[in-house]
Amino acid sequence: MHYPEPLSKLIDSFMKLPGIGPKTAARLAFHVLAMKEDTVLGFAKALVDVKRHIHYCTICGHITDTDPCYICKDERRDRTTICVVQDPKDVIAMERMKEYNGLYTCCTGPSRRWKASDRKILKSPSCSRDCRMRRSKR
Repeated sequence: MHYPEPLSKLIDSFMKLPGIGPKTAARLAFHVLAMKEDTVLGFAKALVDVKRHIHYCTICGHITDTDPCYICKDERRDRTTICVVQDPKDVIAMERMKEYNGLYTCCTGPSRRWKASDRKILKSPSCSRDCRMRRSKR
Protein backbone atom coordinates (compact mmCIF):
# COMPACT_ATOMS: atom_id res chain seq x y z
CA MET A 1 0.00 0.00 0.00
CA HIS A 2 1.32 3.44 -0.85
CA TYR A 3 1.00 6.06 1.90
CA PRO A 4 2.19 9.67 1.95
CA GLU A 5 5.77 9.79 3.25
CA PRO A 6 5.03 11.22 6.74
CA LEU A 7 2.35 8.58 7.34
CA SER A 8 4.61 5.85 5.98
CA LYS A 9 7.40 6.93 8.35
CA LEU A 10 4.98 6.84 11.28
CA ILE A 11 3.82 3.34 10.33
CA ASP A 12 7.45 2.20 10.05
CA SER A 13 8.17 3.71 13.47
CA PHE A 14 5.25 1.89 15.10
CA MET A 15 6.43 -1.37 13.52
CA LYS A 16 9.70 -1.07 15.47
CA LEU A 17 7.73 -1.74 18.65
CA PRO A 18 7.46 -5.37 19.80
CA GLY A 19 4.26 -7.12 18.70
CA ILE A 20 3.26 -4.40 16.23
CA GLY A 21 2.89 -5.61 12.67
CA PRO A 22 1.96 -3.65 9.55
CA LYS A 23 -1.81 -3.75 10.09
CA THR A 24 -1.66 -2.62 13.70
CA ALA A 25 0.95 0.02 12.85
CA ALA A 26 -1.29 1.43 10.10
CA ARG A 27 -4.27 1.42 12.48
CA LEU A 28 -2.27 3.31 15.10
CA ALA A 29 -0.94 5.78 12.54
CA PHE A 30 -4.45 6.57 11.31
CA HIS A 31 -5.56 6.99 14.91
CA VAL A 32 -2.74 9.50 15.46
CA LEU A 33 -3.77 11.27 12.28
CA ALA A 34 -7.29 11.69 13.69
CA MET A 35 -6.11 12.97 17.08
CA LYS A 36 -6.05 16.66 18.01
CA GLU A 37 -2.65 18.26 17.52
CA ASP A 38 -2.18 19.12 21.21
CA THR A 39 -2.85 15.48 22.13
CA VAL A 40 -0.27 14.29 19.58
CA LEU A 41 2.27 16.82 20.88
CA GLY A 42 1.66 15.60 24.45
CA PHE A 43 2.17 12.01 23.29
CA ALA A 44 5.41 12.94 21.50
CA LYS A 45 6.61 14.84 24.59
CA ALA A 46 5.95 11.79 26.78
CA LEU A 47 8.10 9.66 24.46
CA VAL A 48 10.95 12.16 24.54
CA ASP A 49 10.67 12.62 28.32
CA VAL A 50 10.98 8.88 28.91
CA LYS A 51 14.18 8.75 26.87
CA ARG A 52 15.63 11.85 28.55
CA HIS A 53 14.64 11.32 32.17
CA ILE A 54 14.33 7.58 32.83
CA HIS A 55 17.54 5.70 33.52
CA TYR A 56 18.67 2.71 35.55
CA CYS A 57 19.41 2.82 39.26
CA THR A 58 23.15 2.48 39.85
CA ILE A 59 22.49 0.23 42.84
CA CYS A 60 19.81 -2.25 41.71
CA GLY A 61 19.30 -1.65 37.99
CA HIS A 62 15.60 -0.75 38.29
CA ILE A 63 14.18 2.06 36.14
CA THR A 64 14.03 5.43 37.84
CA ASP A 65 14.02 9.17 37.37
CA THR A 66 16.21 9.65 40.47
CA ASP A 67 19.38 7.87 41.55
CA PRO A 68 19.22 5.81 43.61
CA CYS A 69 15.66 4.65 42.94
CA TYR A 70 12.83 5.00 45.48
CA ILE A 71 13.26 1.36 46.56
CA CYS A 72 16.99 1.67 47.30
CA LYS A 73 16.38 4.98 49.16
CA ASP A 74 13.64 3.51 51.39
CA GLU A 75 15.18 2.92 54.83
CA ARG A 76 12.16 0.80 55.86
CA ARG A 77 13.15 -1.94 53.39
CA ASP A 78 14.59 -5.21 54.65
CA ARG A 79 18.23 -4.81 53.62
CA THR A 80 19.07 -8.40 54.47
CA THR A 81 17.00 -9.79 51.59
CA ILE A 82 17.69 -9.26 47.89
CA CYS A 83 15.34 -10.55 45.21
CA VAL A 84 17.17 -11.30 41.97
CA VAL A 85 14.95 -10.50 39.00
CA GLN A 86 15.39 -10.70 35.25
CA ASP A 87 14.59 -7.05 34.47
CA PRO A 88 12.77 -3.94 35.78
CA LYS A 89 9.37 -5.25 34.65
CA ASP A 90 9.75 -8.00 37.26
CA VAL A 91 10.40 -5.41 39.99
CA ILE A 92 7.18 -3.65 39.02
CA ALA A 93 5.25 -6.95 39.16
CA MET A 94 6.68 -7.79 42.60
CA GLU A 95 5.93 -4.32 43.95
CA ARG A 96 2.35 -4.55 42.68
CA MET A 97 1.79 -7.60 44.93
CA LYS A 98 2.79 -5.58 48.02
CA GLU A 99 4.10 -8.69 49.79
CA TYR A 100 7.86 -8.27 49.42
CA ASN A 101 9.73 -5.65 51.44
CA GLY A 102 13.36 -6.36 50.56
CA LEU A 103 15.66 -4.98 47.92
CA TYR A 104 16.13 -6.07 44.30
CA THR A 105 18.83 -6.51 41.74
CA CYS A 106 18.15 -6.79 38.02
CA CYS A 107 20.50 -9.26 36.34
CA THR A 108 19.85 -8.38 32.70
CA GLY A 109 19.12 -5.29 30.66
CA PRO A 110 21.26 -2.29 29.84
CA SER A 111 22.99 -2.28 33.21
CA ARG A 112 24.39 -5.83 32.76
CA ARG A 113 25.17 -5.86 36.45
CA TRP A 114 26.09 -9.55 36.75
CA LYS A 115 29.49 -11.09 36.16
CA ALA A 116 30.25 -14.78 35.59
CA SER A 117 31.42 -15.12 39.21
CA ASP A 118 28.03 -13.84 40.45
CA ARG A 119 26.24 -16.52 38.43
CA LYS A 120 28.37 -19.20 40.13
CA ILE A 121 27.09 -17.99 43.50
CA LEU A 122 23.48 -18.24 42.30
CA LYS A 123 24.11 -21.81 41.09
CA SER A 124 25.64 -22.96 44.38
CA PRO A 125 23.70 -25.65 46.31
CA SER A 126 23.05 -23.37 49.30
CA CYS A 127 21.71 -20.56 47.11
CA SER A 128 19.48 -22.97 45.18
CA ARG A 129 18.16 -24.44 48.46
CA ASP A 130 17.46 -20.93 49.87
CA CYS A 131 15.69 -19.89 46.67
CA ARG A 132 13.49 -23.01 46.74
CA MET A 133 12.64 -22.38 50.40
CA ARG A 134 11.64 -18.79 49.67
CA ARG A 135 9.54 -19.82 46.67
CA SER A 136 7.67 -22.43 48.69
CA LYS A 137 6.70 -19.85 51.35
CA ARG A 138 4.58 -17.87 48.84
